[in-house]
Amino acid sequence: MPFGDAAADSMALQQGDHSVVWVILDADDRELLRLVAKISAGDQSTRVWTDVAPPEGPRHDAVTKGLAANPSIAAFYRAIAAEQVNAALGQRRFDLTRTYGPMMAATLANLPRMSKLFDQDAAASAKGSRDTMQRAYDDEAAGRWPTTQEGGRGDGQFGDPTDDTKPK
Repeated sequence: MPFGDAAADSMALQQGDHSVVWVILDADDRELLRLVAKISAGDQSTRVWTDVAPPEGPRHDAVTKGLAANPSIAAFYRAIAAEQVNAALGQRRFDLTRTYGPMMAATLANLPRMSKLFDQDAAASAKGSRDTMQRAYDDEAAGRWPTTQEGGRGDGQFGDPTDDTKPK
């Protein structure tokens, strides 16, 4: 859920360097992001560090740039990785509410960018609506559309078929 509609699945990998990696995948099984937990055994305890890493493959450079440009989002993803580790060690379900602090920080840090995207989407939608209406008016004026006086009716009567093809 924290990855939106883009994420469709995940898989866990154990790596030889005492790491567990959760690979977040899209609907086409392409990597979106990697969450990493590194484990280090001490004398009387075990330490776990969590991090976020770019995916392997063609998205690597773009995600690396995006994480560097948005440290609050990277911190949110690290919080997700930490909660995944804590849930597994505590033998409980993942609790998204434990990531709300970093989630809110990421949201607030990105509000100006999100607002700009929403404004661009709204402008594009309004332009599309205006273009569609203008095309309809132009088609009607050129006779390619029934006039409003005709009400879209042809020569048929109510209940008549809309096409006169005969079934085979």
